[in-house]
Amino acid sequence: MWFKHIRNVVLEQHELRTLQSLLQDYIQMLRTFGMNVGVVKSCTIKTMIQEEFHDRIGFHERYQKNHSALVYDTYSGGSYAEAAINCWGVTDDQLISTVAQRINAHASQAQVMSWPPHVDELVDEEDSEELLYKFVTLLKKPKVGEDQKDPAVLALTSLLTSYITGKRTSFKVRLAVMLYGLTQSREIIDLMHKFSFGISYKDVLNLYDAWAKFDIETNRACPDELAMGQPGTTVMGNDEFKDDTLTGANTSHRTNVMFVQPQDLVETSAVSRQSLSIPTADDMKALCASQTSCTAIQNCST
Repeated sequence: MWFKHIRNVVLEQHELRTLQSLLQDYIQMLRTFGMNVGVVKSCTIKTMIQEEFHDRIGFHERYQKNHSALVYDTYSGGSYAEAAINCWGVTDDQLISTVAQRINAHASQAQVMSWPPHVDELVDEEDSEELLYKFVTLLKKPKVGEDQKDPAVLALTSLLTSYITGKRTSFKVRLAVMLYGLTQSREIIDLMHKFSFGISYKDVLNLYDAWAKFDIETNRACPDELAMGQPGTTVMGNDEFKDDTLTGANTSHRTNVMFVQPQDLVETSAVSRQSLSIPTADDMKALCASQTSCTAIQNCST
């Protein structure tokens, strides 16, 4: 009679029951037949069910303390979650909506990089939101454990985090900076940005300006590796890029500068080191403006 009740409730009606509720059913059934009931524990009922139904019925231990295990039909879906969905009549749309709200809440609380970021922030590995990372992993491999080193999952997680929060992530910035270094193409970078892959071309230029300003403000003194007042050799070279067009009709270049001195000059130099007067970004803007004005006056005179 008891096992028939279990079969009807759990296997036929697919009810999601707690082990404690089935224990109460068992005690009530014995009392109905006039039997004296002593102390019966939940573990006793669990053993009885396992011996009768084997793996047909599953038990899900809940993480909350003092909460009874869930008893479900393993053949109805394979997991307690799917059994609960079948039991409560949850539709696919309702399930997706619930999952989306949960992931959105977690991703919105994720720590996103500041803007503009320092170069070191792009070197460090980006922290992925744990729940979103698990979700992306399980989309392709539902029954496989998560791999914290999967670059594809890390990239997708970063892109989804940016999509949810509307903020830039380290992966998107690194991708755009890499494309800028390889192509210098506004079309490619902005096209990728249009589809949420990377930041805009304008943001890349602003980022380079911010890094240049940072270098100027933090490196105003002559480096210790150089000897003041001593001769040296300057090496300059251009890196040519295809700028703005894929055809290469318009080109631009970046100038790299290297200053070289013999090692003995640095070691024997007795010249006092002094802070170099390196102009700030504002100084450079003012200088450019003054030179533009002088050029205009000269052209008018000519």
